[in-house]
Amino acid sequence: MFLHIKGRRADGYHELESLVVFTDICDRIEVEEIEGLELVITGPFANGLPRDDGNLIVQAARLLALAAGITPHARIHLWKALPVAAGIGGGSADAAATLLALRDLWQISMDDKILHELATQLGADVPVCLAQSPRLVGGIGHDLKAVTQLPAFALLLANPRQPLSSAQVFRY
Repeated sequence: MFLHIKGRRADGYHELESLVVFTDICDRIEVEEIEGLELVITGPFANGLPRDDGNLIVQAARLLALAAGITPHARIHLWKALPVAAGIGGGSADAAATLLALRDLWQISMDDKILHELATQLGADVPVCLAQSPRLVGGIGHDLKAVTQLPAFALLLANPRQPLSSAQVFRY
């Protein structure tokens, strides 16, 4: 809903305040067991997305497997319905959904705190996406506070289909 960049820290990260909410308009992740690791991407915004270690989904799968001491073995299907580089957290939400789906598929006994730590390694806004419910976000994205009551409201998201790099946004 909002993102306030409060300042840059000495380590290059930015202090921020944000309110993150979720809608039912989203990408979809499905997983199935196979030998090896494969990422299949379809949908209206699938073109041009990497299907290898350059994709946060693959990074999430490898990180979870490493933490669990197993070899990654899954076909991950991403239905990409959200625009890429739109500033709405689609890639981070996809990584979080991958962690949750593969934890279940691979029957990994891992509590949410450890999963949160893995999410933190993937990106500043991946942990909030694990929660899947409204959160106030602080610090560099890891300080999360549940928002228990939001009034009903309508929201219109418009996207000019011009990619926006997060790195470029934070340089200003």
